[in-house]
Amino acid sequence: MAANSDKEKLDALRVIVTHYLLNGGSQHNRQFVATRQLGLESDKQLNNFLSGASARHAKSVKEGVKQIAANPAYYDGAPRYIREAIQLVYGFGRVPEIGRVFGEVADHGKEAVGKLSECYAGIWDVFRYAAHDSAPALETAPGVWDANIVRISLRIDPCEGDPPAFPNFEINYLPPRSRSVGDIKTTKGCVVPLKGGPFMGFFGVEENTLFPLEIRARRFQARQNSFIGLAKRHLDDGGAVIAARAIFVRSKATDLESLKPKLGLFSESKALKLWKDEVPDLAHYLSQTVNEVKYGGKSCLWL
Repeated sequence: MAANSDKEKLDALRVIVTHYLLNGGSQHNRQFVATRQLGLESDKQLNNFLSGASARHAKSVKEGVKQIAANPAYYDGAPRYIREAIQLVYGFGRVPEIGRVFGEVADHGKEAVGKLSECYAGIWDVFRYAAHDSAPALETAPGVWDANIVRISLRIDPCEGDPPAFPNFEINYLPPRSRSVGDIKTTKGCVVPLKGGPFMGFFGVEENTLFPLEIRARRFQARQNSFIGLAKRHLDDGGAVIAARAIFVRSKATDLESLKPKLGLFSESKALKLWKDEVPDLAHYLSQTVNEVKYGGKSCLWL
């Protein structure tokens, strides 16, 4: 396919600017957009560009429009021909990639974001089976394993703003080889309601190491006391990436700080004794996190 000509890109840029101005409100707003956002000094310069009389200020206009086009809310709500014009002018690599991705897959609707916050905000205890890279499971009988589990804590914040921003989250995790709360690692990110089905995604970065974390979970429309998620993260040395089913249980705690002494790696038998009063249904919850892979491992993990 032949590369798009400069004239085609210039015409596409004019289409984007015209659409933005027509949907931008009053004549006063038009002047504001021209002088502030597009880096122009007057309406005359803007009119000359839009009419094709002059392309002198095209570079300035292109840089100004880039910030508008990179906004997921604008891109997601724009007609298809405007999105195609943005792709023609900037290309997928020229507009911030993460903004484009979320613009396509995230549900930015006020109702969806607000409902997610209403149903999931709060403190959660998180349990999953360990990778067993440093502490193998103990076989207590043929085919019966006293495996190790990891206890993690999570806080999902209420959404803020109008329109509301995606809820923020914070996860605290104590690596298996650590024993001190001073070694706790923190991951922060946001929870995103996803389009195309009842799902949500947790996207975050671990502080200091900058390792990414992703969790996919079903999204319900009523307040939940537990839910299952499929988590992907790096091992603590930054080598392999692991994936595991995790159970999220609404905590009796009111803050993350009080849970820090309870985090870490525990044998399943010990955990069931330690937290029989705090999480009485822990055995049932853990049964939901077992990764049953069919055909000798020749199948996928299921959420």
